[in-house]
Amino acid sequence: MLKKNLKNSTFNLDFGEFLNEMSKFRKIGLICHHNADPDSLLSAYVLRNILKTKGIESKVYAPSDISEIARRAAIKIYGKLDVVSGIMDIENNDALCLVDVSTLDQTSKELKEIIRSKYEGKLFIIDHHAPHPEITKIARYSLIAPNACSTGELIYLLAKATGISLAKEDLEAIAVAILYDTRRFIITDKEVFRIMSEIYDEVDYSSLLNLFKKEIKIDERIAKLKAAARLKLYKVELKEPLLVVISHVSSYEASAARALVELGADLAIVAGGKKGLVRICARCTKRFLETTGLHLGKDIMMDLGREISGSGGGHASAASANGIGTPEEALIKAINILRMKMGGNLKEIRCER
Repeated sequence: MLKKNLKNSTFNLDFGEFLNEMSKFRKIGLICHHNADPDSLLSAYVLRNILKTKGIESKVYAPSDISEIARRAAIKIYGKLDVVSGIMDIENNDALCLVDVSTLDQTSKELKEIIRSKYEGKLFIIDHHAPHPEITKIARYSLIAPNACSTGELIYLLAKATGISLAKEDLEAIAVAILYDTRRFIITDKEVFRIMSEIYDEVDYSSLLNLFKKEIKIDERIAKLKAAARLKLYKVELKEPLLVVISHVSSYEASAARALVELGADLAIVAGGKKGLVRICARCTKRFLETTGLHLGKDIMMDLGREISGSGGGHASAASANGIGTPEEALIKAINILRMKMGGNLKEIRCER
């Protein structure tokens, strides 16, 4: 079994070897994460077209639904949503590739078991998150760059490094993937701007930006307001004081966490779930990262995932975990992990109702 995990930067990845290894298989299933966002879905679309130039047959699978914005973007760019919803016929593939997926818990319970039992040594990964050790152990080849701002970047660099020309639609898909995961260049670096400058003249940038304009549904607005009403507030005294908040909602955990950061929190952790399953999303400010030196994905959510009999991971400033239990139990465990990481320096501030 060939194993290779190159994680240092987008510039030191062997894109040619990655594609060569994939070329040893005739049919490859491309797997998006649950509630696939534009970076996962559109990166998989472009990768499918790259593999087609090598005579490799591939399908894009969405094991656990597709986000509204990803669905809208795919239809606008490609004219249709050409995705297998669920995992029907997935075992007909000779190999699988996880696209923007850092842990098997981001797929589905059934697919997780199929990958473990039938695809060890036949699994590829292309991603920009810190990976869960479980998937790198069974992967044939991992193309992982946590320093990259999106998986779309890696797909673009794969095509460029292997001399494959991308159609206008594929370049637009790359642009939307990057725009989405960088939050329209709020989280970015020089590599992002270099890539965008290379493809800018080939895409209708203004039209693509319009994809991100949408009316926030009333359910999402309610979730944000409920998260604010239910929050618990903590203060951390380090070289400068930080504010940490936790809360729970029934849905839109990520959106609620972002809203709490916008209200003034340095770190917001929001939990939700039903039927014994729990999902926790965390968002933080640059000040939190610089003051604590913590990485939400590696230092907080991976630990929390283990604590709730699931898994977790993500970016430095945006991460999540999924597991078993109630939101209240998961938040208690999250606070305990934070206390341990910050030397117990976490004091609750009582909020008057």
